[in-house]
Amino acid sequence: MHDRTEQLTQSISVRLDEMEGRIRQIREAAALARLRIARAVQAKLDEATQRSETRNIQFQRERARVNAKVKRGLLGDKTKIQQWKASHDTRKLTRHADQAEQYALAAIMDASDAIDEVEIAALEALDARLTADEAASGGSA
Repeated sequence: MHDRTEQLTQSISVRLDEMEGRIRQIREAAALARLRIARAVQAKLDEATQRSETRNIQFQRERARVNAKVKRGLLGDKTKIQQWKASHDTRKLTRHADQAEQYALAAIMDASDAIDEVEIAALEALDARLTADEAASGGSA
């Protein structure tokens, strides 16, 4: 009977050791996966930030130029536009249309800039959540 008890104890011990090994492997794999995710998020964040900074510099210059020029032209009296229509002054009407299109382009640039900001904010939020989750699980990122 003693031999049978010893065999069962040893068998249980071996199985527990195997289970501990598998649990350790799973924890290591999970830690590596979290690290890979954190690195990927950081890389995307860096990429989005760089792209946004580059675009932002270009957009600011173009936006200032377009807004200054267009606002001067668009602030013109609506009566003038009506006069141009009545006199069929296509040159002035075309210039006015061009300015309106440039103003619309500036608004599109603003929207594009805002989209970049949203992407950066979302990636920063994801990075913060991953860091918080990692800290809560007792690891370090």
